[in-house]
Amino acid sequence: MTKNAQKTVALTSLKSLGGAVPEFNMTVKVSRPDGTFTEVTLKLKALRKSEWAKLRDEHIASVREAGKAADGEFTFAHQVGIGGQEAAELVCKVATGWDLDDDFTPDNLVELEDIMPSTLGAMLSNIDAALFQGRVGN
Repeated sequence: MTKNAQKTVALTSLKSLGGAVPEFNMTVKVSRPDGTFTEVTLKLKALRKSEWAKLRDEHIASVREAGKAADGEFTFAHQVGIGGQEAAELVCKVATGWDLDDDFTPDNLVELEDIMPSTLGAMLSNIDAALFQGRVGN
């Protein structure tokens, strides 16, 4: 396949508004600290765009509130702990599983983020692309 060639995608006909799939798989390319890449496949609920937007708004409000340290001072440790947990919980609201042998839990997502930084960000970006723009695999 040439560099500019597009993948062939099978077309289906939409017969009614009820024809949407309830779940779909989405592969996320994850960067390792050594510069290599790996992939994780998530099984996602096919939320409506409006449903995902509401969850994203709630997530942003929660992160803003949780990001305020008790003494008002910023610390990386506080931000990483709170931010990772909040992002993991958001991913778990839309994803029902993954292709790893480990259980799909917020704690394991946080662990994955700790081992391979930017994993949760990549997952959320891909989920945004899928649910806001209808793009999977791009």
